[in-house]
Amino acid sequence: MVLRLMANCSRVFVLASSAFPFFFSSSSNKRLLLSLTTIAQFWSYANEIYTRAEGDRLFPLIAIGSTAGAPLGAALAGWLFELGMSPFVLMEIAAAILLLHLSLYRVVAHRMAKAANRPQAEPIKGGNGFGLILKSPYLRLVALFLVLLNLVNTLGEFILGQAAVANADRSLAMDPGFDKQAYLGAFYGRYFLFTNIAAILIQAFLVSRLAKRFDLTGVLLALPIVSFFAYGSAAVGAGLSTLLYVKIAENSTDYSITNTAKQMLWLPTTREEKYKAKQAIDTFFVRFGDMLAAGLVFVGTNLLPRGVAGFARVNMLIVAAAILVGVMLLREHGRLVASTEKAISGTEETVR
Repeated sequence: MVLRLMANCSRVFVLASSAFPFFFSSSSNKRLLLSLTTIAQFWSYANEIYTRAEGDRLFPLIAIGSTAGAPLGAALAGWLFELGMSPFVLMEIAAAILLLHLSLYRVVAHRMAKAANRPQAEPIKGGNGFGLILKSPYLRLVALFLVLLNLVNTLGEFILGQAAVANADRSLAMDPGFDKQAYLGAFYGRYFLFTNIAAILIQAFLVSRLAKRFDLTGVLLALPIVSFFAYGSAAVGAGLSTLLYVKIAENSTDYSITNTAKQMLWLPTTREEKYKAKQAIDTFFVRFGDMLAAGLVFVGTNLLPRGVAGFARVNMLIVAAAILVGVMLLREHGRLVASTEKAISGTEETVR
């Protein structure tokens, strides 16, 4: 039902944007929210059909498609634009892809039910995701951990942008003929290209080994550790080239290792939590981190002026808080897994 709604929304955006051109730009945030919802829905379903042991083993492999999809989608969009297709046609294509996505859900659901010989799942109970989060210490920690990580990443993008613009301004001051726009375009082109390449390589060759060797601990704390050293280098005055490569390391870790860890966190949760609380956390709380970052940037640039090093030191403090929350989350995860396995064992004993 959710995916059919997404496909219909894409059609509505096309029709409305054709009639009212201003609607195309004003609907960008709505499309972003729908994209986050679609991804969250996919991983909710994956968490439902796989056991914890299966998910720990398979999620690093499944996430290869997720990691590779971003650069491949961007390349496909660029090729279609070069062929002369309008943004509205691309939105129609996106709606068709969503319908194909829905048909694959049905195929997977049929095969999983047949292979496992399971009865049809019970309907999800009433209630809302925010209520589930407030009631569960584990989910509250998940939400706080992801808010902190998103806050760090968004501030990090600002730090890199500030450093790149400052470097371009210095070059322009020395050479009036310097093309600042071309420089920044090439800079970010390299940044996104190397980040995507690194993320795919890490996802394909490292994540499954890291999860197998260190379990959830290794994949959950990888990003905070990388981020701490990344902003530590910025805090002591690292040059733009160093900042570029540490941000590539941070973002590629986020898009691969941490993306897998985020999904593994939901394996021991209930069906209602997988579908309702996950949607709330992956949409509202993730965007809330962006809002907090915007507030910190405003304060740091207007009320308490801070340069690149100052923002980097603030980010190190937030990363340290994220590591602390991550350790607490791992402990709560262990307790939740133990209680879930105990409940399953009790059920099996009753059946016997």
